[in-house]
Amino acid sequence: MYVWMEISGAIGTITRNIGIVLGIISLCLLSIKNKSFTEVKKLVSAALFIEAFYYFMVGVPSGTFMSTIGYGGQFITLGISYFLQSFLQLHS
Repeated sequence: MYVWMEISGAIGTITRNIGIVLGIISLCLLSIKNKSFTEVKKLVSAALFIEAFYYFMVGVPSGTFMSTIGYGGQFITLGISYFLQSFLQLHS
């Protein structure tokens, strides 16, 4: 379980950094190049999708750990909130 959490956390962090770069590129295109939002819409949607992927990759293993055996079962609601956040992020 711990290895899965570390691997998914690393993959999620790498993809989140890619999403940050896409967001910065879209901001530069909007402000410096004076592009309209409809021209940059695909970059913005890709950055938001990657952010949702990050919450899914980090939230599912952490939520599973916290809601079952993690921390002596003390933080079950915190694990459930991770699941809800990743679910809502993917469907928004």
